Amino acid sequence: MTQAQAQLTVSHHTLTDALKLAALAVPARPNPPILGGVMVETAAAGTATLHTYDYDVSARVTLHASATADGRSLLMHEDMKKTLAAAASGETAAVAGRAPVTVADGTLSTPDLTVPLDTGDLKEYPSAPEPAPVMATVDGAALMSALRRVLPACATDETVWHLTGVHVTLTGKSLRLTASDRYRLTDAEIPADLTEHAPARATAILPGAMLRALHKQLRTYEGPVGIGILDTAPYVATLTLGHLDLTTRLLEGEFPSADALFPKTWHAALTLPRTAMERAARKAAALSKVKGGKNNPVIIDWHDTMTIAPKVDADQSAVRGIPVPVPESLAPLRGTRLMLNGGFLLDALSTFDGETVTLHIPEPEQDQGPDDLKHVIKPVCFTDGSSASADYRHLLMAVRP
Repeated sequence: MTQAQAQLTVSHHTLTDALKLAALAVPARPNPPILGGVMVETAAAGTATLHTYDYDVSARVTLHASATADGRSLLMHEDMKKTLAAAASGETAAVAGRAPVTVADGTLSTPDLTVPLDTGDLKEYPSAPEPAPVMATVDGAALMSALRRVLPACATDETVWHLTGVHVTLTGKSLRLTASDRYRLTDAEIPADLTEHAPARATAILPGAMLRALHKQLRTYEGPVGIGILDTAPYVATLTLGHLDLTTRLLEGEFPSADALFPKTWHAALTLPRTAMERAARKAAALSKVKGGKNNPVIIDWHDTMTIAPKVDADQSAVRGIPVPVPESLAPLRGTRLMLNGGFLLDALSTFDGETVTLHIPEPEQDQGPDDLKHVIKPVCFTDGSSASADYRHLLMAVRP
């Protein structure tokens, strides 16, 4: 029996937004080309669903539409997106957004015109795994904020494949997200409401690239987010945000224990003005790159004041650092030096929103350099407040002298 083609009518704005979400599972360069398709399904009940799948991530977008029959079509995403945008030419955004668009029999129609769409063979389109059942719900704004803070530390080096993901843990009444590229580690925790049948603990590693794309598109999303994890075949996790179900295969590997990397106590904690700290770090990082190369660190010194300076290949004693005001006594740190990757430091500071940020510093080591200074050679930690066990922690590895 021949499969009936999808037929639906929906507003231009609704279809445009749905295609943007469906793009989360469309490769930039589809190989094979069939992966550039979007499977459109309609139901007589008056709903339409857009499916995309790239073998790792699948997106399912459900929208209310004028559909009177069951049908299915495979349309090419890029062509459909461009055709839809071109059909709105000559109209204001408001008028174009309200205009009805009908997709039927491989064509796209507006009140003004009808044009054919590029189609694909449904038989060649791969079947995506079913979404994982929801086991917990979190606030969308809290999740987007946590992703913004955690993702900078997510690795992009595919030789450490599991570190290109974000480790998520559902336990008790919270969702914990952790990322690390071996040089820094970010750790955030947000409240979660677990369903009645949720396990006491569930963990998974979700692809960082997928989470970056999700955050880029839905950073202002404030609704609930359902989370499901299947730790048995087909080993997937699903995020449900409104009318979007985003299902991804899990990454394999042993993720480093975040708690093991954070010491029980710190030598000192300093409350720093975030804007002044970021300004000084930006200048020092730029000068370090000019004077010593791309990966040249910045230097934080504590004497009578705290300063941030570029590291130079020439005489370092000729460099005068930028002072950063600190309300606490510097006595425990006087004569101490800390070197950090300038780009990583700026990334860390950008994840905070308050007027101040707290820097937690471990015990410095004696005589670790040629400058008669005590050097911090263990990781330091940034938090929102004075507690080192805050809901968000950003750990940075110190650069050894």
